[in-house]
Amino acid sequence: MPFEVIGKKSQFAVIGLGTFGTNVALSLIENGVEVIAVDKEKENIEKLKEKPIVVYALDATKEDALKEIGIEQVDCAIVCMGVDMIASILVTLLLKKFKIPKILARANTEEHAEILRLIGVTEVIEPEVETAKKLVKRLVTSFGYLLSFEQISKEHAIVEIRVTKKIADRTLAEVDFRKRFKINVIAIKRLVERLDSDFRAINEYEINEVPDPNTPLNEDDILVIIGKIENINRLHNYLLGTQ
Repeated sequence: MPFEVIGKKSQFAVIGLGTFGTNVALSLIENGVEVIAVDKEKENIEKLKEKPIVVYALDATKEDALKEIGIEQVDCAIVCMGVDMIASILVTLLLKKFKIPKILARANTEEHAEILRLIGVTEVIEPEVETAKKLVKRLVTSFGYLLSFEQISKEHAIVEIRVTKKIADRTLAEVDFRKRFKINVIAIKRLVERLDSDFRAINEYEINEVPDPNTPLNEDDILVIIGKIENINRLHNYLLGTQ
């Protein structure tokens, strides 16, 4: 029997209830959305039987089974069957056939991810890659003068680095970031004193998004930089005095 559409809440389908899929389903419930969960293993279904969620024990690679539960009514489907690549691909193709507006699918390998992209999923989920990125981001910002790190491709990142005595009082042109480190300074954040609405002196950062190459750098300015990660590391090591 298909699930009922209640009110105007978004409906999500989570297909595959291993550890990852179960956590996705529970997080969706916590955020107040309606969820149906699908898995062919009854023991996986049992983990959610006490939760406010509609669960189905069925083989999601079968078109008739998905049609019977009204899968076409959901706004978003999340395929969490990363380990079984063939099943994941078959389910994703069926969801595309049902014209689900938004489809996210988990991939455990780069080959799997590439196939899912070719199929045309809305987003490929790579938990191991995302976990590694978060770990690296936390680690690199816990040392030295690197304040933030946002990886934007396999080789590139946007970072915030604090100016140190090593380059303070020199201009951007004198340091010559482009030639020396092959990176671009796209903004400078500088601490300035202002008066708040109660006329109290407060310090806050002012952003110069078009920095003049002849502007002297102050110690504790923050440089917003874009470039290859290896070149950003070269600059960071230089500021630390290890290069």
